[in-house]
Amino acid sequence: MVHGPGDEQHRFFGVLRRMDDRRPAILLDQGLARMLAIREIVALPSAHLPAHLRARVDTRQDLFASSARLRQELGYVPPIERTEGLRRTSAWERANPPATIDPALFDYAAEDAALAARA
Repeated sequence: MVHGPGDEQHRFFGVLRRMDDRRPAILLDQGLARMLAIREIVALPSAHLPAHLRARVDTRQDLFASSARLRQELGYVPPIERTEGLRRTSAWERANPPATIDPALFDYAAEDAALAARA
């Protein structure tokens, strides 16, 4: 799976928009939260998340990807550093938001209620 500028699925858009909207935290399904390490992530069981944030994939298995073997055996070096890739991806997403944005995917009142219930 490749993420970055030109990602037609806009996989980073929801997180980036919440960052730009200065949300107090980014809520994710516990299974998805294991895969990310950005800003403050609050991992909640699916049953405690608003429907629009529940994972639509099976997260019971671990997902781990590594380029270590490529680096060791083939001498692979990424063309850009991770932070530069995130900077470019963020700039691209801001300049190229999805053609249609479903407001229901950004139901901040429901997210705030889930955060409040956690406390």
